[in-house]
Amino acid sequence: MFPSVIMLHHVSDNPEYASLAPYCITKKKFIQLLDHLDAHNIQTITFEDIIAQNAAAKSKAKKVILTFDDCYKHLIDFAIPELIKRNHKASFYMPTANIGTYNTWDADNGLAKVEIMNRQDLVELNNIGMEVGGHSHNHIKLASQPSDVVEEEIKRCKEILEDILNKKINSFAYPFGSVPANYKYILKKYGFDYGLSIYQPFENNFALRRFIFHNGDTNKTIEQKLSVAYKLYRVVTDPLK
Repeated sequence: MFPSVIMLHHVSDNPEYASLAPYCITKKKFIQLLDHLDAHNIQTITFEDIIAQNAAAKSKAKKVILTFDDCYKHLIDFAIPELIKRNHKASFYMPTANIGTYNTWDADNGLAKVEIMNRQDLVELNNIGMEVGGHSHNHIKLASQPSDVVEEEIKRCKEILEDILNKKINSFAYPFGSVPANYKYILKKYGFDYGLSIYQPFENNFALRRFIFHNGDTNKTIEQKLSVAYKLYRVVTDPLK
């Protein structure tokens, strides 16, 4: 069975980020998540590991994929060092029009303004073994866009990231979990192997379900969300979202 995929955004105690709930978790809550993974010998891998079929992917340990949407700069100060310290890894998804700027889709709507990683940050992420993936160019809801706009958003994003990192970009996270029509065809056309949704009635490699980890989660809910039963529950409930 495919590993569970956890969706994260912010890890910060900055009170100014309160408007970003439930997508901002505290440092303590992030530690709780990593402690749970460590206590249950759950290994973190990336989509690159799966594609490469390397030792991490082939290990018999239970696995999970941690994903961070939007590549926020503050992750460099705490979350990423904590991952490195514990020998964990994660996949980070960048909206390329916002490289080195801020979260316009939030700030322009009255929510907290947060700095986003620059080009060199992405290079360093790659160098330490994290995965960098696409998140469109302009961080828009792709499902509401015509096909030519969707293709340009995905194509441009991939080209920019591959130019920065000088390597193939393998996975793509749909902004807002908004999956466009013909998504399989478009992702395959531009060389992606995986696509990440949130709620998805019909899951496949180009529209994988993720669950949100938030401040209300406990060790019990983490265990539940990582269970096979929860995966089956999502099959029933996601069509209703």
